[in-house]
Amino acid sequence: MKLEHDDIKANMRIKLMGLWIIYILLTIYSSLNIFYQTGHINDIISGFIGSTAISQSILMFQDIFMIITLLPIFVISFLNNIKIIKLTNIVVGIICIVLKDVMGIIDDYSWVFNKVNGSIGIIIILSIIIISIKWKKEGSI
Repeated sequence: MKLEHDDIKANMRIKLMGLWIIYILLTIYSSLNIFYQTGHINDIISGFIGSTAISQSILMFQDIFMIITLLPIFVISFLNNIKIIKLTNIVVGIICIVLKDVMGIIDDYSWVFNKVNGSIGIIIILSIIIISIKWKKEGSI
């Protein structure tokens, strides 16, 4: 029997991990593109990101945010309890929307690409949350 494209179903875990990886890469891409903004490197040299002074606390917060963003991939990969996976995706998704994407959109210092990336990030995270809510059992949605 020849398999058609529609007959091949990706595991829900793979779909969720793929969405999280896309979100993380979008975050990294957005962070790197900030250096192309006029005057941004001079601001960093003078010790500021926008109106915020660069400190160890700010840098630690960014690291913690990235670790939190990676947490769902770890949970999806190694845990078998779907309730924990769903809860992790929903909670981390909400944290990401509030801390990164909405702040990037409303920040006056952000350029249009930051606002577009923030909007795309919100769409990706909302997709993750909706998939997690609808996911009933392994292999289904």
